[in-house]
Amino acid sequence: MPCQRCDWRQFTCPDICKCPRTLCEDNCQCQCQCQGINSSCTWNSVLCSIIFTVIGLIGSAYCFIVSSVALDLGPLCRVTPLGEWKHPFHKGNYLNDPNLWVKCLEPENAIPWHVKLFSILLVVSAVEFIICIALLINILIGVICKEWNCFKGYGPI
Repeated sequence: MPCQRCDWRQFTCPDICKCPRTLCEDNCQCQCQCQGINSSCTWNSVLCSIIFTVIGLIGSAYCFIVSSVALDLGPLCRVTPLGEWKHPFHKGNYLNDPNLWVKCLEPENAIPWHVKLFSILLVVSAVEFIICIALLINILIGVICKEWNCFKGYGPI
């Protein structure tokens, strides 16, 4: 069934290719015409979504790893009255025993601040990773089902 004349206001084409946009009469999708080569803006949007989702996955994984290492290592603090600064804790032992916190003479409240900051970063990066995985699965299912008409008869995808 041929599609009816489409209206430009129905489409949101990304400005990936800075070129004039036209409509494809047979499938009502906007097209970018760059240097004589037609490339569907829909596929450009999907590709951009996949790229940015993968970047989000990499960023959240990096944040998770850095936060885990920082929590394990502990804060850098002054441990002697003479001014020696180092990481006085080993393998996260300060997390279970607040009595060890007296090893840090300066800065004040460095350990609670350190634990709160990196715990929040750890949780947020884990949530971000889960959301990015869900988004990536959603994009891939959308691409596959659009190609194979998985939802034929359920309306437009």
